[in-house]
Amino acid sequence: MKKITALVLSFVLTLSMSALAASETAVGLPNPWVEYDSLEAAAESAGFELRIPYIPEELKITAIRVIEGSLLEVVYELEGNSIVYRQGPGEEDVSGDYTEYEETFTEKIEGTEVSVTYKGNGGLVSLMTWQDSGFAYAFYFTPGFDETDAEVVGQIVASLVFWDALNTGN
Repeated sequence: MKKITALVLSFVLTLSMSALAASETAVGLPNPWVEYDSLEAAAESAGFELRIPYIPEELKITAIRVIEGSLLEVVYELEGNSIVYRQGPGEEDVSGDYTEYEETFTEKIEGTEVSVTYKGNGGLVSLMTWQDSGFAYAFYFTPGFDETDAEVVGQIVASLVFWDALNTGN
C-alpha cells in the first residue's frame, strides 16, 4: 500500500510541476515592429510622411515594417544583396547600426545643405546616414558598395534629398 501511495504522490507531484511550468509565460518587451504587405498600408500607420527612395526595379521589397510614429524600415534584396532603408522624424540616427567602422567620411551634396555620412570597411561603404527636412535617413548595404555602384547609390540619395522638388514639380 505504501508503494502505491508513493507512486500516486509522485504522479500527482509530476502533474503539478508540469502544470506550473506550462502556466509560466515568458516576460519581455513586446516587439514594436508591425509588418505590412504594402508601402501604402505602412504609410497609413507610420504617422509621418513617408519618403520612399528611387530603387532600381530589379531590387525587390522583401519586408516593410513600421514602429508607429517613429520609424519606417524597407528591406530590398537581389541575389543575396540587400539594402535596408530607414526613415524617421527628427534628427537622431535611425540606422540601428552601432558598428565601429574603419572608414568614415562626410560629403555635402552640391546645391543643398545636406551632408551624407558614409561608413564602411575595406573600401566598401556599408552605411549612409543624413538628416533633411525634419527627417533622419539611413541605408545599410550588404555587402557594402564601392565606386562601381556609386552612380546608382547617388540616384537613390538624390531621390530623397530632392524629394520636394521631384514631387511637387518645382
